[in-house]
Amino acid sequence: MNIAVVDDEEAIREQTGGFIKKRNPGFDISIFAMGEGLLAAGKDFDIIFLDIQMEGMDEK
Repeated sequence: MNIAVVDDEEAIREQTGGFIKKRNPGFDISIFAMGEGLLAAGKDFDIIFLDIQMEGMDEK
């Protein structure tokens, strides 16, 4: 299973990714600081944990 964790706070990214990996060692976890990184990965994910309030692409 391919899972992405996207959050602008490093502690949240590491905690969430570590939690998933600890319980499911066979899962492929990708961690991103911004949505742009997720899109640039060019990879299909089964699950995406996404912080909905981040700076970046949708800022006006």
